[in-house]
Amino acid sequence: MRLVKCHRRRNIRFQRKLTKNTLKRKLRRRFRRKLRRRLRRKLQEEIEEEIAEEIEEELVEEVPEQPSASMRDDHSNELLQREEFQTSEKSGGLQEGVEERAAKATLEEDLREKRDPAQQKEALKQEKKEKATLAKAQKKEQAKLGDEVELMKAQVADLKRSKKEYEHSNTKLQQKISKMTADFEEDKKLIKKLKNKLQESSSQHKKEIAKHEKVNFTAVKALKDQLIERQKESMERDIEVQSLLYDIETLQILIKGKDNTVSSLQEKIDQLALNLKEEQTKNCKLLEDYERDKVNCAEIKALKIQLSEQQKEILEKDNKIQSLRSNIHSLQSDIEARDSTVSSLQNKVMQLASDLKKEEAKNCKLQRDYEAERDKVNCDKIRALQDQLTEQQKECLEKDNKVQSLCSNIQSLQSNIRS
Repeated sequence: MRLVKCHRRRNIRFQRKLTKNTLKRKLRRRFRRKLRRRLRRKLQEEIEEEIAEEIEEELVEEVPEQPSASMRDDHSNELLQREEFQTSEKSGGLQEGVEERAAKATLEEDLREKRDPAQQKEALKQEKKEKATLAKAQKKEQAKLGDEVELMKAQVADLKRSKKEYEHSNTKLQQKISKMTADFEEDKKLIKKLKNKLQESSSQHKKEIAKHEKVNFTAVKALKDQLIERQKESMERDIEVQSLLYDIETLQILIKGKDNTVSSLQEKIDQLALNLKEEQTKNCKLLEDYERDKVNCAEIKALKIQLSEQQKEILEKDNKIQSLRSNIHSLQSDIEARDSTVSSLQNKVMQLASDLKKEEAKNCKLQRDYEAERDKVNCDKIRALQDQLTEQQKECLEKDNKVQSLCSNIQSLQSNIRS
């Protein structure tokens, strides 16, 4: 419980310190803002006074008379009085700030009396620190104000110098004005002379214009007569143009009729051209068919040659088979002991012979089909026949291989029999 109470007291003290610090900061900020505002106002007043003085000086410049020495002295005295007044206002502002701080100090002392002695000690320490900081701030502000006063004095000195320069320039301007007035009077005299000369020249010009008007009147009459003649000629030409337009309209009507006839003829020509194109396409197709027939006839001839060659090969193979049969019959007497092997070989030879006969029958059928379909000439069927021929050639090759193998077997048997 004691620890909690101590902690609470510390928190309360800390909060009071924070409130004091915040109040002091706020007071310092307000004091600084007030000082800044006062300084700004003073600077604005000084600038306005300077502007007013410049305006007065400009007005004085407009007046040709020079200011007297007494006026200059009065103006310098006024400037010095204004500077003293400004410095007194600044010192009065500082006094007001000191009074405000004293009032704040009294309020803080009253608050301290009400607090505990320990808090009073801490508050006294903080107040001393704050007073030291305030004293430093006051010193800085006083130094700033001193610098500003010095700047103001330098500005016043510059104004005095500029015043002297202005007076010197004013004298020069007055001299220039006197010269300009003399030149202006001389210019007036010249202008009068020129006006007289202009009046004389204008009178002469009017006389010349009257002469030219008389000459122009006769020329205008001649031009009017020419215009009347031209108008008559233009009327005649308009009549001719109207007649030509009428002739053009009649010609346009005739041209339209001819255009219609031409368009009808063009339509007929287009139709005839289309018919010609169709006939040309038909002729092209017929030529292509004719060329295809030629190609197909050449292919058919080549196939016939291949078939004749294959038939010759088949006949040769038949002769070979017959010779082999004769050899087999001659060897049957010698191979009675080995009937089993020879009978198997004979069966194979018989099968081969039957296959050859079947192939011969197929070839005959193919020849008949080929002769029957010679007039139709279908490319797909010719390709199928070519495929069949290739297959048959493959089968013939296989059978040749078999025959060769049989021949080799027979030769081996013969050699065995002889041995």
